[in-house]
Amino acid sequence: MLSVLSGLLLLSGCSKESLDETLDAALTRDDTNSAPTVVTIDTVDIDVVAKTVKAYGRVVSEGSSAVTKRGFLLSSTTDLPVLGMKASEGVRTISVGKGIGDFNKVITAVAAGKTYFLRAFAVNETDTAYANVFSFDQRGPRPEVETYPVELRVHKAAIVYGHFIKSSDLVSFGVCLSHEPNPTLDDICEYAADTCKIKGMTGEFGVLFDELDSERLYHARAFAISSSDTVYGQDRIFKTARKGTVNWGWWGTEEEDARVNGNGADVRIRIAMDSACYYYNNYTTLDKWINVNYEPGVQTADCNIDGWMRYGPGSSYQWVGTSQHEISHALGVGTSSNWNSLFDSSGLWKGKNANRIIRACFNDQSYYIHISGVHFYPGGINYSSEVNSGEKNTHGFVIKGKRMLISNAFILHGMRMDGMTTY
Repeated sequence: MLSVLSGLLLLSGCSKESLDETLDAALTRDDTNSAPTVVTIDTVDIDVVAKTVKAYGRVVSEGSSAVTKRGFLLSSTTDLPVLGMKASEGVRTISVGKGIGDFNKVITAVAAGKTYFLRAFAVNETDTAYANVFSFDQRGPRPEVETYPVELRVHKAAIVYGHFIKSSDLVSFGVCLSHEPNPTLDDICEYAADTCKIKGMTGEFGVLFDELDSERLYHARAFAISSSDTVYGQDRIFKTARKGTVNWGWWGTEEEDARVNGNGADVRIRIAMDSACYYYNNYTTLDKWINVNYEPGVQTADCNIDGWMRYGPGSSYQWVGTSQHEISHALGVGTSSNWNSLFDSSGLWKGKNANRIIRACFNDQSYYIHISGVHFYPGGINYSSEVNSGEKNTHGFVIKGKRMLISNAFILHGMRMDGMTTY
């Protein structure tokens, strides 16, 4: 048979290389076994991010005739896929050429979090042969996270930050909290937004825990959830801090003047100041006495670094947002001797603490504090709309109302930690 075959090929003008290939193929044919022999190589190259897998197979012999089709069957629904099964049945057929020898293929759209069954096949003129079934899990490397020491602690709240050491195939991440060691997802959990510093879920992330017990020990651990694992960072212990001591009182007979004014200014101002002190005392550890004066000649309200505050007659300014905004000036915003030096040449806050606070409070790691003359934004409550309408972050989450008032006070706490002075 070989001599006749080689003669025919030479008459056809084939090269020595093509002749050798044809002879090699003929030598692999087995007239006693009509079916090809094919194997699935027991290894795959997984790329979870790209959702691909590279499969390897080998036609060892062609049987009694040339292999005209070869490839792989892939399924996540059956452990014994065969040709003829449909995609609707969860079986994919991936053709990879023909003939004898090794072959491979990068298979796309392989979803994470599933177990797959891979099987090579080969078809010749008379038979279809199936190889061994190789199963694999479409899993990435196990993620790793660390929990930062908890430095941002106030009376009723804390901000806990974590950091990705390794991240792959992540579904969600955040921080869990408990009074007991090594908290898990079964305890108090806050999930972080998916905007970390570097695209691809790397960098740091932080969350705000509110309504904590005062001066109580807590355990916190960062966590990351992939399609196959939940991992935790170190157990960090912290204690909620003492209350701040920001208080206020009427200066002279202004309370009487406000009442005589007959428009209820004294009631509105008292509610506004009490409310502002509530936020500053529960979400900072700062100390300040504010002297409040009702002054009909003041258009809105104002306050200096010494804590002298004046309210005008406009009722729209006699509310908690105005009070917090003006108290922030008494605490150093726009009035401290080093105010401008705390921002870089682009007008961004340079300190890490205040920026970390706004990112956790706004649930968005893309935020920075910006300077605007003697004010800052966002979170400075420069307009009532910041509290009433709020600000929508990049995930569609709106920060407004109580959350904005908490954020404002906590940011001031961070600014003082970053070096803002009170003189």
